[in-house]
Amino acid sequence: MQRDEKMIPYLFLFPFLVFFAIFFIYPIGFSFWLSFHKFRGYGEPVFVGLKNFYRLFSYSKFWVTVGNTFFYVIAHWLPTIVISFTLALAVHASIKSFQRVVKPLIFLPQVIATVSSAMIFRIIFAKNSGVINNLLGTHIGFLSDPAWMRWSVVIMMVWRAVGWFFVVFLAGLTLVSKDLEEAAQIDGAGFFTRTFKITIPIMKNIFMFTFIMEAKSTLMVFVEPNILISGGMSAPLRVKPIASMVVDNVRNGYFGQASAAGWLLFLLVFLVTIIQFT
Repeated sequence: MQRDEKMIPYLFLFPFLVFFAIFFIYPIGFSFWLSFHKFRGYGEPVFVGLKNFYRLFSYSKFWVTVGNTFFYVIAHWLPTIVISFTLALAVHASIKSFQRVVKPLIFLPQVIATVSSAMIFRIIFAKNSGVINNLLGTHIGFLSDPAWMRWSVVIMMVWRAVGWFFVVFLAGLTLVSKDLEEAAQIDGAGFFTRTFKITIPIMKNIFMFTFIMEAKSTLMVFVEPNILISGGMSAPLRVKPIASMVVDNVRNGYFGQASAAGWLLFLLVFLVTIIQFT
């Protein structure tokens, strides 16, 4: 009787484990196996060893997508940090009633779906009828000029990321002792001195955490450049991230290379995760 009762929790777990194995474990294993094979969606897969990885490394456009991805990681992190940390400082120092109104507004971009956000920014950045060009009386091709395309993606990514960073920094500010700040203020330390000498050093681990988490998410970015720049069609190479190599190879029927690209992307994210834990 007691043995049967011990089995009951496992019986409840069994449907989930079956679902997990079929829709998670099996696809991962099959993708890894497929990365060493040539497969066009028909016929028998042919073992090719590391050729899929070699071909990816030999494609110049692969390295362009790598460069684009790291550009997104670097270019949008600093402005996001500055804006969100400044907002967190301002809201943290404000009265409670003001905080209740402002917090949801700042976090709102995180709630909006990525595709919806991209469509909003397509309207803002449109060349002939866009909000910015109408206000400035210009015809800048934010979504077509190679000099502007990647920066347009970065601006949208910053807008979306600020809300999340803001919440993290706002929580981190609670670590700063009010007694310590008051003592520094009594000693004549101004706002900037307290911020750079007390607040930021105390929160240095939080800054590192935000960078690692944002780097991981940006390495997997795909929707932003493709929807914003091309409206859902294949984006120009100038803005394509690494994840586009997976999708492009699937569209062209090179499933082995698509799997290889996916595993290379996984290795990049895994390396960033290792850095986070060390």
